[in-house]
Amino acid sequence: DWHYENDEELVTLIFITNHIRSLYPDASICLYMPYIPHARMDRVKNQKEVFTLKYFAQIINSLKFDQVFTADAHSNVSEALIDRIVNVDISEIIKKVISECHPFYPYTDLVIYFPDAGAYKRYSGLECFNKIKMVYGEKIRNWETHRIEGLNVVTNGVDLKNKVVLMIDDIISYGGTFYHSANKLKELGVHKIYAYATHVENEMLNEERGTFIKSLKDGTVAKLFTTNSIFKDENTTDYIEIIHRF
Repeated sequence: DWHYENDEELVTLIFITNHIRSLYPDASICLYMPYIPHARMDRVKNQKEVFTLKYFAQIINSLKFDQVFTADAHSNVSEALIDRIVNVDISEIIKKVISECHPFYPYTDLVIYFPDAGAYKRYSGLECFNKIKMVYGEKIRNWETHRIEGLNVVTNGVDLKNKVVLMIDDIISYGGTFYHSANKLKELGVHKIYAYATHVENEMLNEERGTFIKSLKDGTVAKLFTTNSIFKDENTTDYIEIIHRF
């Protein structure tokens, strides 16, 4: 099991794996790694950028695990780069989130919101979203600063007024996308907003750099649900709940 905190742990993983192989040469060894480190660095725009995910995957592959289990991989690039990877289905986790944030569904309307078209495409086919209305965001990004300055919501004809909305994505770092999403959803008349991300970095709680923490503290978003893949128990609050433990 590897619940990632920092890159230094990779050295320990190398040591432990090789030690086990020295003791038991024929042993079957699997790596359970819910969060893939460097998952967001899954492409480069020029030769000066370091393709960290590629090189991380090469190290993992060199250890020759029989299987590498992960959850909610950020993109199919991760799955392509890591040998014998198994991406765990998160449908049951999503079902639990829905029951927690909106126990009256399907008797009253629930709308699922994805922060961009990529997330919409990645998640919309999951069985847990069957018959649930879905919308997604289009980010307005300043390409000089790379900051998100707002967004539009593609409603697909769904009337959001007085609806309960669950925002879903795989990773939150500082939460700028969810922050702007929540503000826009409120403008469109949404009654109550919840959020779920499989992997939440502890930096999200940094009130100087974080943005989504403001939405949670001022009640714009009622609660954030996550897992313990990288978010630490000691950082849980009234508005953050660990819904699943790997």
